[in-house]
Amino acid sequence: MQEIQEDKLFSDQQIIMNLKGFTHDNGSSLTGPNIGLSFLLRKSGADFFYLNDPCHGLNLTIKKSIQILPKEIVEFVPEITNYFISPQKELL
Repeated sequence: MQEIQEDKLFSDQQIIMNLKGFTHDNGSSLTGPNIGLSFLLRKSGADFFYLNDPCHGLNLTIKKSIQILPKEIVEFVPEITNYFISPQKELL
C-alpha cells in the first residue's frame, strides 16, 4: 500500500500542493504507524488534517448491534420509522 501511495499520490506535485485533509475509517493503510497515509503525509512535511469518519463508525456499530437484537425488535424498527414518515399521521 505504501508503494502505491508513493507512486500514485506523492509523485504528482499538484495533488501534494492541493491536499488539505482526508477522512478515514481507522484502517491501517490510512492511519497505521510507519505505513499509513497520514504517517507518509506527516513525514513529507505536508500541512493537512485527517478526520475519523463518524458516519462509517456509526454504520459499523449499528450493523453489529442489530445482529444481537431479538427478531421482533429488528422488525419493529422499520414499522415505527414508516409510521412517522407519513405526513398524514397526526400525533396523539
